[in-house]
Amino acid sequence: MAEKYLIYYQAKTGVVKKVPVFASHKEKAREDHLKSNPQSKITHIRLL
Repeated sequence: MAEKYLIYYQAKTGVVKKVPVFASHKEKAREDHLKSNPQSKITHIRLL
């Protein structure tokens, strides 16, 4: 079952942004986000 995770990440400019991701677990959400944004630094992942 896919759950909604909120990923907080730091963009190139240094601003922390957040984006929702649907995934089966936390590590899968991290991998999916890094596929589309490989340069971003993930600061926190929260389950909604």
